[in-house]
Parts: sequence; C-alpha cells; structure tokens
Amino acid sequence: MGSTAPHVALLASPGMGHLIPMLELGHRLASTFSLRVTVFVVTTDASTAQSQINQEYSTYKKVISIVLLEQLDLSSLMDRPTAMLSQIVLIMRHSLRYLRSAISSMEIRLTALIVDVFGVDAFAVADEFKMLRYVLVTTNAWYLALITYLPFIDLVRPSQPAKQDVPRNKVLEWLDQQPAESVLYVSFGSGGTLSADQLTELAWGLEQSSHRFVWVVRPPTKDSASGSFFRLSKKTDKTPEYLPDGFVTRTQDKGLVVPTWAPQTEVLAHLSVGGFLSHCGWNSILESILNGVPMIAWPLYAEQKMNATMLAEQLGVTVKPEKLPSSGIIRRDEIEAMVRRVMEKDGNEGKQMRIRAHDLKRTADEALREGGSSHYMLSQMARECECGLEKLDEVRGGLD
Repeated sequence: MGSTAPHVALLASPGMGHLIPMLELGHRLASTFSLRVTVFVVTTDASTAQSQINQEYSTYKKVISIVLLEQLDLSSLMDRPTAMLSQIVLIMRHSLRYLRSAISSMEIRLTALIVDVFGVDAFAVADEFKMLRYVLVTTNAWYLALITYLPFIDLVRPSQPAKQDVPRNKVLEWLDQQPAESVLYVSFGSGGTLSADQLTELAWGLEQSSHRFVWVVRPPTKDSASGSFFRLSKKTDKTPEYLPDGFVTRTQDKGLVVPTWAPQTEVLAHLSVGGFLSHCGWNSILESILNGVPMIAWPLYAEQKMNATMLAEQLGVTVKPEKLPSSGIIRRDEIEAMVRRVMEKDGNEGKQMRIRAHDLKRTADEALREGGSSHYMLSQMARECECGLEKLDEVRGGLD
C-alpha cells in the first residue's frame, strides 16, 4: 500500500456485535479500495476481545491495523445498575481521551473517521484533527429513520465477509458429516442470554422436532436478555447443568451443543445449514441473507423486535412465535412447530421461505459485485477520502 493512500480510522464500540461490522468494513476498504485502515477498539475486557479477534479475525491483521484502546474501569463510571445502552454511551464518552491520544501518536495522519451510532461524540475528536466523518449504521432503515427523524434513507448494504485461511473448527467438521440443508443453527449473538426455564423449553423443543441442530448455548441469566453482552458444571453425561439431564446423550446423533461461541460466518455459509434460530441482530440477519438461510425469529433487545417484524411480514423469510420472547416463556411445542415449519423440505411454507431467502441472496450478491450498490457506495467513500486527503493536507499545512 502506497504511502499516499488515505488513512481511515474506524472506531468500534464495546461488544463483538459492534466490532465485527467494523472489521468487515475495514477489511473491505483495505483489500478492495487500497485504503490504509486502522480499527480502534473500545472494550471493557481487553483480553477477551483480543482472544476473539485472534480466533476469528487473525488474518485481517495482514491488511488492517487493530488497536485496542486503554481498558476502562466500569466500577469507576457506574455506582448503580445501569441499562446496557446507557453503559455503552457512557463508556464511549470516557474513551475519547484515549482515542485522542492514540491518534496524536500516529506517524501517518488520518484522513477520515468512521464510527457507529454509539460513537458520534468522537466527531469532536475528528474535527480537532481535520478529519472527514462518517457513520456506519448497522440496522434496518426503519430503525434508522426512527432514531434520526429523517423521512428518506439511503441504505448501504454490507460487505461480504472475507474468506480466511485458518484451521477448521470442530463445528465445521461436524457439519461436514451432515446432509445438505438439514441443520438448524441456534445462536443468540455475542450477548444474548435466556432464562433457565426458557433454555429448558428450547432444549425440549429442539429434541422433539427430531431435526439436526448446532446450538451455541450460554448459562442462563435472571436479569437481562443482554446479560452476556460485556463479559460448566456437568451432569451425568456432559450435559451442562442448565439443560435437561441427558439432553446431550439423547440428541448426540442429531445435535451438537457448543459452549459460548462458534464461527458463525462459516457456519451459515456451510451447505448443511438450512435454518437459523436467531435473536435477529443486524449482523446475524445480514450473514443469514448473504447465505440464503431462512430464519426463526427470537428477538431479545434493542431494535431486534423491529428486525423480526420486517423479516417475517415484509420479506417472508422468517417465522416467529405468537408472542414476543420478552413477554413470557415460549413453550416447547411451539418451538418444535416453528423448527418443522422452517426445516421440513416437503412443507410448502418452508419451501417458499427458502425460495425467498435464495432470491435475497442473489440480490445481495449483485450488490457486492463491482458496479453493485454496495460496491458503488464504498467506492464513492474511497474517492471522497482520496480527494479530501489533498485538501486536508493543505488545511493542516496552513495550521502548522
């Protein structure tokens, strides 16, 4: 990469669900448009964030720089229980001094700063350094209109996750042994958690459906559906204590229980995966659409309820329970029925959802190709950075 290439910074707010789209965008800008890219990461647990980056995104370091800003002490910021979104806003504001220091120490000056919706306070820092400013909004246009009060939205589709040359995960090895489109992938994102009672009902629902599954499961929480956002004892047969006794043994021929994490991008791209039970976070939705996988909607928090409604009622690629999961326990019989509706290939509803999901995949693929809408919008931003670099250098030169 030439020394004259624009240098773009991306600021990721806490949580893997916020970091992943920044890494994907940064990789796309560097590999496709030859920009120099640095991703600043705000975290409350630097060791965990570094471990997850090394585990799933190690190859990205070949084309982008990833900088973990100094870790904040949450106990010094909050003396009482605080809602998750309020925590993120507070953390981002207190991280600005570390961002400012990191930018000041860089040898190659930055041309632009890209933030997510929690990072707009950092625009004050961008102004100090005469940088262009952009916001990456990783949500649906309905929600964007709601939070900005704008009647017209220019929607930019996401970049496609890059292929990585990394050792094959055990989950993928298990999927290699399964028939095409036969496996339901179950995951509630990087922070979603369920109650103990709901975990029990979900386990029985999956077992009663008799369909294959991969379930990324976390211990239950009593307090919040986003209980794992910031941060196993066994029964008689390796079943975690919070699942029905014997569950792993009874489902071992058809199911795989994975603690905490799985390589979701690769799982959803696997030919054996035919459905996705999801919390309807925007990253998960896009990954599912890019692979033509129909969904079971299980919204937990933030704008996920709106996402679920869009997927079910507008796009027709999702089934959802009769009541919101936040309103009470979804029972095993209803879960079994939803799994069968999506996964059984001889049923008309599942067949139609799969057709619509594949249609959306084709649309997404076209958007990502050269000349497509996503590629075009990113190329326009890259041109802005290239054109703005010379002007910014002139302004900076006049100030020096």
